[in-house]
Amino acid sequence: MLGKRLDHADNLRGVVSALKNGDQKAFEEIYEYFGGQLLHYSYRHVKSHELAEEIVHDVFVKLWQHREDINEESPIKPYLFTICRNHILNTLRKVSLNVTHQTEKDLEHKESTDPENQMIIAEYRESRSGNCQPSGTMEAESITS
Repeated sequence: MLGKRLDHADNLRGVVSALKNGDQKAFEEIYEYFGGQLLHYSYRHVKSHELAEEIVHDVFVKLWQHREDINEESPIKPYLFTICRNHILNTLRKVSLNVTHQTEKDLEHKESTDPENQMIIAEYRESRSGNCQPSGTMEAESITS
């Protein structure tokens, strides 16, 4: 069983050493052992199974592409999770930018003669530009018993 082989640190170092030398079987063992953990970690952050699978795929592509640069003395798990975290952050950044861009596009195409909608659109644009200033102060209502 492949997973049992990776449970022991010395065996893991041996598999990482084999991976570094281009051993595809070692790569598959690392994928089988860590793939599910990385998928779970990714899904917790992106809340999309499809995006999580894509992130894990990218992590292992990067691992294979940079296998020769791996430090055999350093643990592979933190290395994989760091790559994964960076891909998660990049994915969330990309998704956020796409949503913001789409919202702005929708606002540009929305023609409205309703004063309330025009005010909402203007406030949204101000908030995106960083020029949003409070228009007044709200006073707390006094509570009397």
